[in-house]
Parts: sequence; C-alpha cells; structure tokens
Amino acid sequence: MPIPLTTPVNIPAQPAQPEKTYPDAWIRELIVFSPSPTEGEARFVILPYNGQTGEILNGTTPEVLSAPLWQACAEVPEVAAAMATVLACVEPLREWLAQQVT
Repeated sequence: MPIPLTTPVNIPAQPAQPEKTYPDAWIRELIVFSPSPTEGEARFVILPYNGQTGEILNGTTPEVLSAPLWQACAEVPEVAAAMATVLACVEPLREWLAQQVT
C-alpha cells in the first residue's frame, strides 16, 4: 500500500521521456535496533515511489526517519502496534523458513 509523500517529487520531462511523478513513499530499509528492553532505535529509509507504475526513484537522497524505539512505542499507538506485530511474527517466520530449507 503506497504511503503518500508530504510533497510529491516531479521529474521534469526530458527529450523523448515524459514527466514522471512520484506521489508515494517506498520504505527501502526498516531497521529495528534494540540492545536492551529500555534502549533502541527504529529507522526508516524512504524513497519516492509511484504506486501506479511500481517505479522507485533510486539515486536520490532518501528521507531518513530515526526515533527512539521504546519511547515511540509508548507515545505512538501505531508504532506500538507495529512492534507487537513484528514480535508476533518471529515464530511463524522461523517455522516458514524451516520449511523452505530442503
């Protein structure tokens, strides 16, 4: 599901190429680092994306969101829900991966 950018990125038309618009965001990296139950960081690396064409605008400076993990979980309900989902998926992912190895 595309995430709307605050400001869409427009690439001017070039000879033999039409203008391109990237109204959405693509999460290229999601890093959760938590060395202890009281400290950690959540980091998102985001690139412009066009959800209709599936094109990601690589080669641009990405937007980077970095937040203290457990403070964000305590203060942003959506972050807490996302972290709970990540934790809940670990065991099913282990089971799925075990089935992939033959």
